[in-house]
Amino acid sequence: MLANESIWYYFFKESKGNPTELKIEGFRELASRWHYGEGKIPDNRTLENAVELNRFAINQGLLDTEAFPGIEGEVMLAIYYDDYDFEFTIMPSGIIDFYLEQDGNEISHEKISSLENAKQKLLQIRKELWKSSDYFTSSTTVRGEIDLKVSHLTTLEKSQAFLLSAGSVYLTEKLFAATI
Repeated sequence: MLANESIWYYFFKESKGNPTELKIEGFRELASRWHYGEGKIPDNRTLENAVELNRFAINQGLLDTEAFPGIEGEVMLAIYYDDYDFEFTIMPSGIIDFYLEQDGNEISHEKISSLENAKQKLLQIRKELWKSSDYFTSSTTVRGEIDLKVSHLTTLEKSQAFLLSAGSVYLTEKLFAATI
């Protein structure tokens, strides 16, 4: 696992990809004029920016995402959290239209000049909406069927030996592959 990847992204990646990321990648396969005789295929930069922003949202614990292609070659990334909707429309020009809605009512709208500024906007809003304990709970909770045993061992080597002795070779290989 890379330093900039959260545990959520790691599990999505290991399970054949996040559904939204796979959907965005699928936009490459759209035919020209895909929407009733209209519709441009998003260019590579727009698709890469959409994937990167989706990964960033997941790394922040925002796991409920969706993507839609636009007829002018844009990609709209929707991120849902409680009764809030974050909508980032990534234009081929690189400009990102941002909408924040609560219960279907628009709270704010702005044009963002770059992907990095969109990430900063997402961080800013997340900090305003979440209490710090919410963030830490979502980023340290393990979902799924993996049963991680409690370990009070102090070194990586002792932890690896424990996991190997517990018969969890698959888990050991996956968790420690990044350290080799």
